[in-house]
Amino acid sequence: MHDNNLYKNNSLVFICSLMAGAFAVIFAAFNVSLFLFLSNRNFLDTSKIIFLAHVPLAVIEGIVTAFLITWLKKTFPDFLLQ
Repeated sequence: MHDNNLYKNNSLVFICSLMAGAFAVIFAAFNVSLFLFLSNRNFLDTSKIIFLAHVPLAVIEGIVTAFLITWLKKTFPDFLLQ
């Protein structure tokens, strides 16, 4: 088995995977909102709505990703270290 202390810390793995899952959705929503706004300044309100609509989705995605990575770590620990 591997002797990586960061990998052994279950709460750190959970938090990092939660942040990674949420960041992916937030980053995509930010880019869509930014490009929509830059294409035409009249889309400012639409850009805000699109970004704010993705915030709850980012939370859900982060939670799902965190539980999935935690489950994979417990069930197939060598799978994540390959």
